[in-house]
Amino acid sequence: MPDAGAHVLFLFAVPRSVSKKERAARLYHPHQQKPDKDNLEKALMDAVYRGLDDSRVWDSRVSKVWAPVAGIVIADHMLDVSPDALRVLLGPLAGST
Repeated sequence: MPDAGAHVLFLFAVPRSVSKKERAARLYHPHQQKPDKDNLEKALMDAVYRGLDDSRVWDSRVSKVWAPVAGIVIADHMLDVSPDALRVLLGPLAGST
């Protein structure tokens, strides 16, 4: 994880129980429910640094979106999180479900 300038993107898989219409409406859009982004970031930092001092990371951005599959993307630059840009970035994952 870079000390500064990182963008962490948490991907939440759309549940299989939702309709195809609802799935299409959610994909690549903000995930605006629990868990909170600050709790996700803390858990990630704890996992990455395993008890070491993570205070050296002083600047990062965290986003949560619905995606074809669950996962985490860590970039060393800011990502465009518009639905169209995410569709291009994450589109290859759609075939892996």
